[in-house]
Amino acid sequence: MSSFIHPGMLFGLALAAVPIIIHLLNRRRYRTVRWAAQDFLRAAFKKNQKRLRIENLLLLIVRTLLIMILVLGLSRPFLRGQLASAIGGGAEHHTIVLDNSYSMGLNEGLTTPFARGVKEAQKIVSTLSREDAVTLYLTNDDFTGARPGTPRAILRDSHDMEKVNAVLGRLSSNRASAGRSQLVDVLAELADLLDIKQPGKRVHLITDLQRAAWESGEAAAPATKDPAARNAGLSGAERTIRDLLSEIDRKGAQINLIDVGPQNPENVAIADLEPAEDRPLIERNFEVFVARVLNFGRMPIDVDVVFKMDGEIKGSVRVPLPAAKAIGAPGEALARFQLPRLQAGPHTFSAELPVDKLPIDDQRLFATEVRERIRVLAVDGDPNADYGLSSETVYLRNAIAPVPDRIEVTEVDYLSFLTRDLAKTDILILANVERVREDKVREIEDFVRSGGALVYFLGNRVDPILLNRDFVRDGDGLFPGAILTPAVVNQRAGNRVKVDLEDTSHPLVNRVIGPEADPEGFWSDPPPSVWGYYRLNIPTDRADTEVLLHLTDAENSPLLAQKEFGKGRVLLFASSADLDWNDFPDVGMMIPLLHEMVYYLTKRDSSAANLLPYAAFEREINARVEAVTVHSPGGGKTTVTPITREGRRATIEFHDTQEPGLYRTELRIRGSGAIDAGTREDVELFSVNVDAAEGDVRRISPGELAERYAGIDLGYAQTFSDRTAAEERRPQGEVWRGLLFAVLALLFIEIFLARRFGDFGRRIREKGEVA
Repeated sequence: MSSFIHPGMLFGLALAAVPIIIHLLNRRRYRTVRWAAQDFLRAAFKKNQKRLRIENLLLLIVRTLLIMILVLGLSRPFLRGQLASAIGGGAEHHTIVLDNSYSMGLNEGLTTPFARGVKEAQKIVSTLSREDAVTLYLTNDDFTGARPGTPRAILRDSHDMEKVNAVLGRLSSNRASAGRSQLVDVLAELADLLDIKQPGKRVHLITDLQRAAWESGEAAAPATKDPAARNAGLSGAERTIRDLLSEIDRKGAQINLIDVGPQNPENVAIADLEPAEDRPLIERNFEVFVARVLNFGRMPIDVDVVFKMDGEIKGSVRVPLPAAKAIGAPGEALARFQLPRLQAGPHTFSAELPVDKLPIDDQRLFATEVRERIRVLAVDGDPNADYGLSSETVYLRNAIAPVPDRIEVTEVDYLSFLTRDLAKTDILILANVERVREDKVREIEDFVRSGGALVYFLGNRVDPILLNRDFVRDGDGLFPGAILTPAVVNQRAGNRVKVDLEDTSHPLVNRVIGPEADPEGFWSDPPPSVWGYYRLNIPTDRADTEVLLHLTDAENSPLLAQKEFGKGRVLLFASSADLDWNDFPDVGMMIPLLHEMVYYLTKRDSSAANLLPYAAFEREINARVEAVTVHSPGGGKTTVTPITREGRRATIEFHDTQEPGLYRTELRIRGSGAIDAGTREDVELFSVNVDAAEGDVRRISPGELAERYAGIDLGYAQTFSDRTAAEERRPQGEVWRGLLFAVLALLFIEIFLARRFGDFGRRIREKGEVA
């Protein structure tokens, strides 16, 4: 079988007709003239006619072959077979892709698929010569390189087979990575890098044939317009894989799929672990944790899930796991466990399974900070001397903190607030505060940006012009929108507007009046009435703003709006916090709304402290942090230098998270003054857990692959030495060098024959043989 690097040059074969045309024209340019001496000439011509014909025919053949072989050489053909290797040199380029995702670490007694994959790669290298080149890819960069967790070529175009074997030897002593299979990414990189003009390309994909890798929903490269893929009705990711394999095949590379996976793998994994309630953990509470357990095996099984806190066993739960389907969802069950009273501080919670053949996903960690209490600072913009029922914040205090040891509410007036440090505050509430001093506005912005929360209740004392200037700032400020004209309805005339209770899609509203609060009847009490409020202009084209509650007036005016600001949130309430403009405190909605609001605003995104492998841990620090040290699960210790970016606080970034487990961050903090002149150490925890989807060890069969990617030359073997299509394909050899030598040889033959035949004719004339 042959192919051409420059097939367009084959049109030059038409030039081979030129010598034939010239020969035919030369035969027809003589006219027949009969004269008296013709009989003597005819006799001489007959004597040499046979020899002349043979000479002309030989020159014609040589010149035609000369042109044809020259054109073939310029088109650069390459052949498969030992003959091609002998003619054109059999130098090959082998790209070995070794899957080192964590499913390749499945323990099969004395070996793993990854260990077998390394041995297969060594077999391939043992058959190569020094003329061949090797590129060695890992599907997950486990060496914390420029792109950790992504495909990486640890060797490129190496002719040093001793070096290649040394690298493979080091890999054989390692285990598989903690990352997921990156099949689409590595195929996309190969499709871009392979040179269509380079002959002798072979791609060896060594993997365990994990179905999830071939059916992954993550497409790393845009799909090309492949009609065969469209007709096959494949999904987006599958179409991308088909396109990439087609591109590699089109570039002349032989694709050999070497299957090192077990035939009937089984695995049980813990996919998730988190508190049952979506709210912050508070000291002295009893918390229920839920672990989601998955069964990827063919048989149902009962497993014991052990729950720990800070490494200490707190109890276990036995859960029955149904069997996984051959294609589709795995068997799944939830394990619930109530932990004893918590203590304030950093803690790690874990759920663990008995060790199976793939132990890396038998444990799930959850690192978090347990709060001593939630601290709320309420600023009264319309205080009364005795803080009686006319106080702006009296209803807030009673609604937010029915259990004072869980939520601590501190009430201050505006002047006391100006000297208050927000460092020890979780939620700041401003109730009917006319305006805020400019420097305090900047402090509130920093407070919210770093994770704090602001709730602003309007009222009859606020100045909307000043608030818009300081808190809206053309959309860059804290408020979700601008405050417009006030709408005060006459209460006595009965023209009150109601709160719209129809839309309960937001999590906060759902917890108060939606199905989550009352699954049977939802909110059954009369909706609150509002007769005084400000109209708000909340933009609908911004992703960081949202209206949580509306009124039932003609404009469906916003009552409660939200804005995401940095790591924190801001809630703007268009009415008052007391009974001046609404009857929220009287109808019973004030207590659940404010109580859930506190939990909602202090809920932190747990993903910041619970990462996947290779994800960077980031944390903002204040200026008093002198040193940061991160302790890894394996005992490593790294000093992290803070990074300062324009317009942001100093940040620490830690990228060496390729090892699953618990990480401990120590921050040495300088004292803030003469009384606190020393240093102290704060400890924070974060965890790294593997992606449980990679624990799905169910396989895709070679027959499915052949059917799915029909038309692509995809070889399959269980070992490199198998008598399969992958092994039977012979090396490719480019034969242009042999053709070049043939052209040179024919050129010398043509010159020699032309000179020889010319000398013969001259001798005939000199001897007078035709005279």
